[in-house]
Formats: sequence, structure tokens, C-alpha cells
Amino acid sequence: MFIVNMEGTIVNVNKPTYEYYNLSPDYFIGNPTILMKLLQVSDEEAMNLTEKVLAEGFAEVLTRHERTPGDVRYYQYCCYYYEETKMFLVRVEDYTEKITHNETISMTHQMAASIAHEIRNPMTTLKGFTQLLRGSASEESNKYLDVIDDEILRME
Repeated sequence: MFIVNMEGTIVNVNKPTYEYYNLSPDYFIGNPTILMKLLQVSDEEAMNLTEKVLAEGFAEVLTRHERTPGDVRYYQYCCYYYEETKMFLVRVEDYTEKITHNETISMTHQMAASIAHEIRNPMTTLKGFTQLLRGSASEESNKYLDVIDDEILRME
């Protein structure tokens, strides 16, 4: 967590937060521009976020942060304003595992859809040919075509 004054300067930071970034507390405290860098927002976006927090009492931002080469983390920042102290509390949560899990699920869904598509195409062809064969098939052949139709339905 960060405690931030009305000017946007960090006045305090807890230990887990500076461990998230692999940086010392001195890097954060008293630096008026570091929060904007961490949130990856422009001056205008920072102003809009501040206005939203002041108006609604809450705002959140999700960012991608590379702690070291190859160590990419995703952090969600939730910002609250406390009128009695005139300070902002910015809670930082590591969302890396949640995002990675969601990406894995998304890739699995895409792969399943692709496989289903590849199976449906030949099944449609088989269905069409069995319908064509019915017109000239004998009664015994129709029994086999019924079995083929049932199996195609089951595959669908």
C-alpha cells in the first residue's frame, strides 16, 4: 500500500509493496512522479483518475510491470480518498496468477472451438452424402444409413 498526499507524492509505503517492485522504500517516498510511472498514466489520465477518486471515492487501474527481464507481473491499483486525512490510500494487488490463469482458459477455449470446427466440417459432408444415398438405397442399406445418421448426431 502507498499513502499519497494531495500533490501526488508518496509519503509512506509498506514492505510488500516495495518487494513487489524489487526496489527500496527510498525510491518511492517523496518522489512526486513515481506513482504516475507505476500506474503508467499520462498527466491528463492521472488528473482524470484523481477526479474520479474524489467524486466517487474509488478508482482502479491494472498495469503490466517487468520487475526484471523475463519477470513480468500484473498489478491492480485500487485508490481510495480519505477526506478526514486528505490522503489517498493506494492498495496494490498482484494479479499475475489470475491473469495467467484466465489466459490459459482462453487459449483452451480457442483450441476447443478450433477442434470442434475441424470435426463439424467433415460431419456435414458425411451428412449430405448419406442423405443423397437414401434416394437410391435399398431397405437394408437404409438401416446402415440410419446407424450412420445416429452416430453423426451423437458426434454433433
